[in-house]
Amino acid sequence: MTPTEVFARKASGLTRVISPWEALVYSTINPNLVGPYFLIVWIPGLFLGADVSTATLALVLMVPIMALYYLYSVAMPRSGGEYIYVSRSLSPVWGFFVNWVLTIIGFSWTANLVQFQVNWGIGHFFYANGLLNNNQSWINLGLELANSSGVLAFGVALVIVVLNYVLLWRGAKAVMRWNWIALTMAILSYVAVIFAGVTSTQQIFIQRLHDLAGVDYATILSQAKTQGANLTTVSMEATLMAGITYIGLNILGNTFTANVAGEVKQVSKAMPLALFGSLALMAIIWEIFYAAEWIFLPTKDWWNAIGYMTIAGTSPLPIFPMASTMPLYLTSNPIIINLAILGYTFGISGATVGLSFGPIRNTFAWSFDRLIPYSISKVDRRGSPYMSVLLGFVISVIFLVVFFFTTLMQFMLYSVTVWMVGWTVLGIAAMLLPYRRKDIFEKSPEVVRKRVAGVPLITILGLLTAIVSAFTVYFTAVPSLTGYMAWFGLFTTSIILIIVPFIVFYIAYYYRKRQGIPMELQFREIPPD
Repeated sequence: MTPTEVFARKASGLTRVISPWEALVYSTINPNLVGPYFLIVWIPGLFLGADVSTATLALVLMVPIMALYYLYSVAMPRSGGEYIYVSRSLSPVWGFFVNWVLTIIGFSWTANLVQFQVNWGIGHFFYANGLLNNNQSWINLGLELANSSGVLAFGVALVIVVLNYVLLWRGAKAVMRWNWIALTMAILSYVAVIFAGVTSTQQIFIQRLHDLAGVDYATILSQAKTQGANLTTVSMEATLMAGITYIGLNILGNTFTANVAGEVKQVSKAMPLALFGSLALMAIIWEIFYAAEWIFLPTKDWWNAIGYMTIAGTSPLPIFPMASTMPLYLTSNPIIINLAILGYTFGISGATVGLSFGPIRNTFAWSFDRLIPYSISKVDRRGSPYMSVLLGFVISVIFLVVFFFTTLMQFMLYSVTVWMVGWTVLGIAAMLLPYRRKDIFEKSPEVVRKRVAGVPLITILGLLTAIVSAFTVYFTAVPSLTGYMAWFGLFTTSIILIIVPFIVFYIAYYYRKRQGIPMELQFREIPPD
């Protein structure tokens, strides 16, 4: 039986329409480029004494992981990413596990970020403009959307999810165009936030904070200190943990470019540009932002105090203290204020679309290998996997309902921890690729076959990826292991994301075997383009 006869059809049906520059934009906007707007609140509250500006340097730890994805995507340039890489170099069940983890988390984060978009984007927009125009109806609407997970906010979120999936159904080119818009608006938002902080004064900030929010700046600092906030001492341990957990993990999703590699043109050029380029852009943007917020206005004292009080549930502000809303208290210029908030809204929209785009291609790859119904891999004449899009829509709506109306998402509390378990397995698979699958390794482009002191480069990168990921598993699990947070979330997340994929895989595998499909041969070959 020839390799092409192993698979149900001789071509995937996907078309290579994503340019290298579009791949760069996708990798940059997809992980939530505007995430630092709320991380600057969470980090000081959870890691007392952390210096967020210094913590950004933890992005350096992602370099070997980006390099590993680059080599893997060049060796096996197909949609499905980790599923293809690990299933062909280690074992199919572990490949499905790793990819399942990243796919389910991607869909769950899509729903989570849509809620952020409604609460902290649209809600803050109406609240801010209500204050600027003395419009109580807008203020009330803004507060309802900003602080609620009720029916109105859910309705707005559902409309956004529907629009997102209409865009995803239209195909890769439509998604890439939206990414350009989202990236542009996100950068303009950063410019507005930093400009407001650099050009304002402490007196203006204190006065507007009192007039618009009804709170006293000095009182907030005093209360935060009394409650236990760290406003003075910098802890390198806290900085390192914050960097590895929140700064580093905020990039998760930029590797989804590898998951859509079957639609990327000039893969050997596009992947290094996308993976390393996005990492560099995010590092530059975030370092400038965090440094400006830490040094100018509102300054690190404010963020340490309000971050601690927000996490503790004692913040006196009527809305979540997003950095994108701070210009409201720094200037009366409506252009700056609205550009900051709307730029965040568009930026997070790019992330919600991007975090579905990659997982949709993963479910396509599962279907193409017949682990889920083969009909899911159908494509239309534009090359859009419309059945995978429909499946993604159903999953995202389910997560959206769970986020808004239940407490079940506490069972997925440690999804990032399990993501890193997946990357640990990915690293191990890369270490073994040159030895377990010499046929694939020897047929790969020269860059994949490079050696350092006689050891394959991909093996070295796999080891570094496994080490970084394993340490991150520990750091993200620390709150549960130390009793700071309940262990139940870690336990249930592990069940949902670790045990379920093994059950699904073996049911599908033996069902197809009974149908006479040579699954063991299929997993020996790279799927057709």
